[in-house]
Amino acid sequence: MSPALRGLAYADPPYVTGVTVAETDYPVVVTGLTERGREAVDAVGDGRDAGRGGAASIPPQTAVTPSGSRFQVALSFASEQRNYVQRVASALAIAGIGYFYDEEQKIPLWGKNQAEELQRIYMDDSNTVVIFISSDYARKNWPIHERRSALSRAIRERREYILPVRFDDSMLPGLDPDISYLRANDLTPVALAEAIATNLVDLGGLVPSRPDATAGWACSTAGRARTDMSVTVVDDSRQPVEGAQVLAAARSRTYVDALADERGVATLRLPARQLLAVYAAHSAAAPGLFPGHDPANDLDVTCPDRPGSAA
Repeated sequence: MSPALRGLAYADPPYVTGVTVAETDYPVVVTGLTERGREAVDAVGDGRDAGRGGAASIPPQTAVTPSGSRFQVALSFASEQRNYVQRVASALAIAGIGYFYDEEQKIPLWGKNQAEELQRIYMDDSNTVVIFISSDYARKNWPIHERRSALSRAIRERREYILPVRFDDSMLPGLDPDISYLRANDLTPVALAEAIATNLVDLGGLVPSRPDATAGWACSTAGRARTDMSVTVVDDSRQPVEGAQVLAAARSRTYVDALADERGVATLRLPARQLLAVYAAHSAAAPGLFPGHDPANDLDVTCPDRPGSAA
């Protein structure tokens, strides 16, 4: 598999801008689908085909992030708050979220120009940056450098790139004083990691589903596998719609689908947690389309047995 993936990345022009494998047996994450890559996907047709025009016989094994970011989230803080931030980083690791935490990047940064590397990480190589505001953070040189880099990206993209967490009410130059924030004293590190994951999904980031995770936010029904999402399809009499086709598509053009059983329940096994468009249809009922669904929550769908609309 590795030669094929390298071929995609090193083609001229390339099909993708990067490939990341979190674990040996974990789905491959292909980052930055190029224009040539999108043309190739369109030419194949079914995103899950083994070959051009072939039968879609296996579930998708890739997920494409909306950007080529190396990290889903970068953590910017003063050393005085390291104890709390380190536990946030641990919770992110449990959830399988790619993050930048300086203590864990000493070897990759070894011998490099630290100012240049940190600017690249906080300005270009992360989907979002969480800054931990304190009087120490406001006065120290490296946090100032990281903050300026993140602010430059936020101004350029005009989106929610910086997520502030406050230890105190210190003011930061360049940061909008009206920006919403969370308080570290109100949240455990695990709860903050969960909030980061939810925000990443809302911003189009990728949160892998991992069966060994213990933080618990990718599963909203007790006893259900983390990688599953259940969609229950009923008609307007609340009777199950057996055989309803349910399809969940990501922005990356990957998708999974399933048929509803006799209880009207379709179980979708997802390679990652990211916003999905969920479509439910049956020949005897009106279809329903539900964009922007977070698969951390199961979905109940009503497809009326008359033409018109879906609730």
